[in-house]
Amino acid sequence: MSPIIASEGSGTNFKQVEAGTYPARCYGVILLGTTYDEMYKKTQTRVMLQFELPSETIDAPDTDLHGQPYSLSKFVTLSLHEKATLRADLERWRNKPFTQEELKGFDLKNVIGAPCMLSVTVSESGRSKISSISALPKGMSVLPQINPVRYFDLSDFTYWDDLPEGIRKIIKKSDEYRNLFGDGEPNGSARNDHVDFDDDDTIPF
Repeated sequence: MSPIIASEGSGTNFKQVEAGTYPARCYGVILLGTTYDEMYKKTQTRVMLQFELPSETIDAPDTDLHGQPYSLSKFVTLSLHEKATLRADLERWRNKPFTQEELKGFDLKNVIGAPCMLSVTVSESGRSKISSISALPKGMSVLPQINPVRYFDLSDFTYWDDLPEGIRKIIKKSDEYRNLFGDGEPNGSARNDHVDFDDDDTIPF
């Protein structure tokens, strides 16, 4: 398993979560790869952070998701540049700025399992969106993680089929995926050992 390193140089039918702040826990880090952004006219490497909201559960009695915590994701550029959204979120989450040494390379695997507070807004189309991530208030805790750990870094396709179809489509457009498979599919040969992550309320970064 390769690290997903950030550096200074570098649809649903259920009701949406209402705007507000929520205790949450990160359970997934998905490297989406490098693509050309038409809006900003530059190449960017993006990553998706996945969070579960234990206080908000899905009300869908006829599905397997009934009673499960809602999940929200945030898509960010993989960069710790001083103006990068990821850097601002991580520093609020950590409750401290990065040191110069840390800015040389920070492994996002460290955020998996970490509790946090999410600020959620709702778009004009009614979609819930994470506006920012920050540390939990002192004395607050988050329930143990429900979702299985999801970590994907484009070097290990063992759990490729576990990714949502929409996310696989995004990854397939990346330079990294095309260099590996062209327009084809992973054959399961690129595998690494499974890594376990600690499940507690400490901030491991």
